[in-house]
Amino acid sequence: MNSNTSSKDEAAAHKKAAKKLKWKFRSSSSPTIYTAALLILLLSFCIIAFTYPNAYVVMADGKKIALVKSPEVVESILEEITGELDKGKDFTIETDIKYEKVHVGEGEFTEPEELREVLESYLSILSSAAAITVNGEPKVWVEDREAAEKVLENLKARFSPEGEVKLVSLDFKEEVEIQEGLVNPDKIVNVTEAEQILASGGEKTVTHVIQEGDTLWSIARKNNMTVAEILAANPGLQEDCILQIGDEIKLVEVKPIINVIVEYEKIENKTIPFEVEHVKDSKLPAGTTKVVQQGEEGEKEVTYRVTTLNGVNILAEVVKTEVIKEPKVKIVHQSTKTRDGIAIASRGGGSGRLAWPLKGRITSGYGYRGKEFHGAIDIDGNQGDPIRAAESGKVAFAGWSGGYGNIIVIDHGNGLTTKYAHCSKINVKVGQTVSRGEVIGSVGCTGRATGSHLHFEVLQNGKQKNPLLYLR
Repeated sequence: MNSNTSSKDEAAAHKKAAKKLKWKFRSSSSPTIYTAALLILLLSFCIIAFTYPNAYVVMADGKKIALVKSPEVVESILEEITGELDKGKDFTIETDIKYEKVHVGEGEFTEPEELREVLESYLSILSSAAAITVNGEPKVWVEDREAAEKVLENLKARFSPEGEVKLVSLDFKEEVEIQEGLVNPDKIVNVTEAEQILASGGEKTVTHVIQEGDTLWSIARKNNMTVAEILAANPGLQEDCILQIGDEIKLVEVKPIINVIVEYEKIENKTIPFEVEHVKDSKLPAGTTKVVQQGEEGEKEVTYRVTTLNGVNILAEVVKTEVIKEPKVKIVHQSTKTRDGIAIASRGGGSGRLAWPLKGRITSGYGYRGKEFHGAIDIDGNQGDPIRAAESGKVAFAGWSGGYGNIIVIDHGNGLTTKYAHCSKINVKVGQTVSRGEVIGSVGCTGRATGSHLHFEVLQNGKQKNPLLYLR
């Protein structure tokens, strides 16, 4: 009995102790679990906070250029930029803008002002425009096709022949086209600027060293310029200044991108010189002459076909000649009698040593023509009339020379030189020896010339002289 009771009591005591121990364990472990759970929760929040995207990298054609909170920031600035462009034009943004989500700190975003600068530097904005192409290559961009057509019209108008002429053709030497497309707005120019670029886009400044005999007029003529253009390129240079040998001046060499070729026909009334017939007359006193019939010049109408390149004559051909009035021969009777047995021979009226290179009247003399000095005489002549050497000598130059057109230069020795300009044809070559009166070329109007004539210069020791003082 006592034994059973003791066993029951012992079992109850163990059960009570075990229950108490279990509760104690549960009570002591609860704070640790809560702390661990809280730490896990906080860690999760941190991971989410530091890994979840909160910004966008702005990519321009694959290159990272900025960091923004949202794409709307970029789109707003793009609208501002395009809104400031010409409202009447179509614009295209060629740059590929993309966005990439990232997580960054609060202070790492690109500021708005900096963002605009960055975008403008990377954006490729193209505008609709019209290109004037030369031989397939775009040379200038203007607003539209209408503006391009205006540019080309103005270029042609620059060299359209004036006066009563019949226009045969007026076109460009190069293959010129208008092509519409897209271009950076900064490359678009107005009509006036485009015209200037195409007319003198190949402009180049060269240095000319003054040589013996140089004048502003001769330098200008040789380089297809005007004296005014030389003065403009050389501030401080005066028209009446004395050029010193060895001095340097600047010359602007213009090489147009587009060249204008014009062909036209014009009619000129030309005089026909009368012939002089000398008749021997034994009835006249010795050493005398008598004009029996006065000579009269005839008149003819000559039709020329002229070709110019940028306003400079490069070719002139006679296509038709119609005689309006025949010339009347001058008849002069000359005594055959001698004085003291010596026959009297006639002498020329001049006192110089040069022969006339061409028969004809002087249309422009030696000296000032307005503000420019003309260091030669212009002798009227028909296209193709023979030009003769004024004296024997050696050909120093034969070919094209700017405003002179086709020119022949003959060195006669002892410092004497003659020039024959605007020739339609040259019959001699450099180094060739020619005789006095020999045909060296033909009258024309090449270079800067109005109508067919011979520009005849005489130079002594490199200085221009009045040809009339040398002609016999």
